[in-house]
Amino acid sequence: MIPLSRPTITAEMKESVSQVLDSGRFAKGPKVEEFEETFARYCYVKYGTAVSSGSAAVYLALRALDIGNGDEVICPAHTFIATASPILLVRAKPVFVDVGDDYNIDMDDLEPKLTEKTKAVIAVHLYGQMCDMDRLMELKQKYGFYLVEDACQAHRAEYDGKMSGSFGDISCFSFFPSKLMTVAGEGGMVVTNEDQLDVKLKALRDHGRDYRQKGGKFISSLLGSNFRMSEISAAIGIEQLKHLDEWIERRRKIANLYNKFLPQEIVKPAEYPKRRHVYCLYVIRTPKRKELSQFLWKSGIETGIHYPIPLYRQPIFSVDSHLPKTEEICQEVLSLPMYPRLKDEEVGYICQRIGNFQEGTT
Repeated sequence: MIPLSRPTITAEMKESVSQVLDSGRFAKGPKVEEFEETFARYCYVKYGTAVSSGSAAVYLALRALDIGNGDEVICPAHTFIATASPILLVRAKPVFVDVGDDYNIDMDDLEPKLTEKTKAVIAVHLYGQMCDMDRLMELKQKYGFYLVEDACQAHRAEYDGKMSGSFGDISCFSFFPSKLMTVAGEGGMVVTNEDQLDVKLKALRDHGRDYRQKGGKFISSLLGSNFRMSEISAAIGIEQLKHLDEWIERRRKIANLYNKFLPQEIVKPAEYPKRRHVYCLYVIRTPKRKELSQFLWKSGIETGIHYPIPLYRQPIFSVDSHLPKTEEICQEVLSLPMYPRLKDEEVGYICQRIGNFQEGTT
């Protein structure tokens, strides 16, 4: 079976775990600090805060921006639920906007939904390609909302030569095993250039404690909780980051092979002007998704659906809405195998079987 995704674990990563185990320091230690500093530099921002998951990263971003009851937060209707559920957790109101053919926020649908209650916009760089940041930053300057980048699927993606995570007031990343890099389990990172936001983020992820203050270990000035990352996870993350550039180049080569050999009838992902796609997922569109997915499974090829349900139709939201492009996409998207160790001949086999399906042959 060719899996949908497969993380890469090297001997150096295993050795880094052994070193942490031998040290006896498993939490709140030097590896977490090193990972935060290294990842922040990688994103060309000042500060990083390592947390327990990408979902925690989005939640803490909203908390740090003091978003709460009476505020509205705009996000795309086509994304994973972890983008929007934190909006409810801070008691704000989610406002859903449609997406474009790039699967990201439709800026023409965004502007009419900006109101005096709009406190923030969560811009999701879905599948590994960034939003239209020129238009988004123009709207940010015009309306004055906070910008939270959900870059959980877009490590090292670029817009006009500028890195994902370097545009927002706060930006969020995930290290779940299916992402571009992993900590061999759950993990995330929040990055920012703002000194005070960094202080709040680090306090919120550790029971609201500010260690810069006298007696900070025993004084909680904010309502926080335990969203910390372990030393073992951070050690793996440090080693993973060393390989991320080469892994992304491999993903882009795999995407080029897919683009070249998949049948013309299949809607393939496009790389838009000024953007560098990193292909966390390689997502095609077809009206025969169910049939193709079953055919590929029988051929030993795993596929996925990211995502089948518009967020406004999730029971926790129950919003009366109809966004046409989101509805269309949710019915047709299908993710093909994509990971650095995927072999050229495996990509060729996948394309051949999809061609066989299109031709009605076995």
